[in-house]
Amino acid sequence: MLEWSLKMGRSLQTTGYRGCLNCDSILSADGELPTLLTRNDLHVDSFEKLAWAIGHDEHLNGNSGTGALLLVDDVPHTGTVQYLAYGPSPSAAAYAEDRLHETATAC
Repeated sequence: MLEWSLKMGRSLQTTGYRGCLNCDSILSADGELPTLLTRNDLHVDSFEKLAWAIGHDEHLNGNSGTGALLLVDDVPHTGTVQYLAYGPSPSAAAYAEDRLHETATAC
């Protein structure tokens, strides 16, 4: 984790980024590191409808090993939500994120 955090920090530094950097990971019970993607720019009309849709989608509610969590409801101010998409691999987390975007468009 430290090695990847340093690589990411050095990469961001070359782009001119300055400031705090948050590098998180989750160690699963079997010793694997799941991939987490967080963003704060998902446009949606209703936080509540999106939360309901996530709960009823097996690829977003965690039942299939991938999922999405809504972290911050900023819909009243910016029309966006902050979220976290996750999966056991980068491609699985990206799939969950794509699925979340499709779901948000339908809400």
